[in-house]
Amino acid sequence: MSRRLWPLLFGTALLSASARADETQTLPRGVFLLDVQYAQSTLDKQWDGEGHAQPLIADVVRYEPGGGLQGILTAHPVVRFDWLITQLLYGVTDELTVGALLPVSLRTRIDTNLGWTPGEYQPQLGRPYSQEDFWQWAESMGQPRPAAVWEGNRGAPADLVLLARWRFQPPAFLERIGVTPAATLMLALPTGRNADPEELVAAGTNGWEIHSYGDAEAHLSAKKALFTDTGGLERATLSADVFFAWLRPRTFETPTGARNPLLLTYQPYVGDTYVIDGGDWLGGTLTIDLALLAGPTHATRVSNGDLAQAQKLPALISLNASYTYVATGQTWWRSDSALWDYDREEAWQPGEKHIFRINGFVSFMRLGVPLQLYATYRTQELIPGRFTRPSSVLGGGARVLARFW
Repeated sequence: MSRRLWPLLFGTALLSASARADETQTLPRGVFLLDVQYAQSTLDKQWDGEGHAQPLIADVVRYEPGGGLQGILTAHPVVRFDWLITQLLYGVTDELTVGALLPVSLRTRIDTNLGWTPGEYQPQLGRPYSQEDFWQWAESMGQPRPAAVWEGNRGAPADLVLLARWRFQPPAFLERIGVTPAATLMLALPTGRNADPEELVAAGTNGWEIHSYGDAEAHLSAKKALFTDTGGLERATLSADVFFAWLRPRTFETPTGARNPLLLTYQPYVGDTYVIDGGDWLGGTLTIDLALLAGPTHATRVSNGDLAQAQKLPALISLNASYTYVATGQTWWRSDSALWDYDREEAWQPGEKHIFRINGFVSFMRLGVPLQLYATYRTQELIPGRFTRPSSVLGGGARVLARFW
């Protein structure tokens, strides 16, 4: 059997972070923000080095010993994650906000979509080999046929993200043109789950397999208000963010073939474990925010009874859209088999992602209720990338703000 039928769907990029607001935004001192989002993400392809879509698992070409083509075993997996993403932020000062974000998988579903392309005519059978012929042979060798659907990861956390954002005083030349800068640091703790190495088709929840954020990230952002009304509401703003993400080396257990002896017996030549050193990222984001409808505005506890402050609160209905470009570095495998490593590194050469995101918000803060509702959509399929795996994410959530002292 081919070495390339590999079960772990590395780099699924399925997780959308909580709906992005202004990258320079910090909370007022003493204010908490709780953000809870449900997101559903799907993945069914990967980009090759030319930007062409390929199945997540390569075809397995079977030949008769010393003879012609038996057939081609194909798989076109479709992966779906259902996430509950909880984020808690706190304003240490008006300029410094700290917080944590924890995604939890409600369920992961993989439809394997196995197929078979018949090969050459086989005189001993009087016909070409069928898919049933192939799996009958495999089962006679102790290799079970994969299930049509795999489900798992119920209640499994992803890597916990800690973050700190500092909105600092801009240099004089930026201040004169109304630019607000900020710096953000993010650190992911290894709370995610590795996929079962003995499963033929499976997915984990650790940061490498999700491939949506780095183990450590540094962001530098800036915002410019394009239009502000007489009450102080920023009707249109433009934000830019540049970032570097570091992916740490991770150790995984090697499949021994205990449950899939023909497809997953790698341990004798790979070793008991192997290491994946993920390629680092360098990227940037451009975001435009539009306040579509300010709505009625009242002086309430949310604005400390100050109508002038209430008029600066988020609009009743707003929209933002962003584009993110990510350049990804080479990912390296380290095991006892240089050939096995090289075989996997081919699909993870330096590449790129093109991410488009749109968010819609309904804010009740001007009405005196510290609540925002939002919907979000993200896709990586509008512009083909290279050596990455594009996902689409649809979600919605709520944000609640509170002050206790």
